Amino acid sequence: MLSAKTDQKIIRTYVVNKSIYEQFKEVADKDMRKLSNIIEQAIIRYIRSKI
Repeated sequence: MLSAKTDQKIIRTYVVNKSIYEQFKEVADKDMRKLSNIIEQAIIRYIRSKI
């Protein structure tokens, strides 16, 4: 059901508090991870917790 590797990607725009984004970016950079991958995994975890 949730196979991110075979699904096509979409581009979305969201509004986020600037200080939260800056912290998010800093932590992701330290971990050498793409923001989109972190967000995608968080969305998947959220969906799984609701179904």
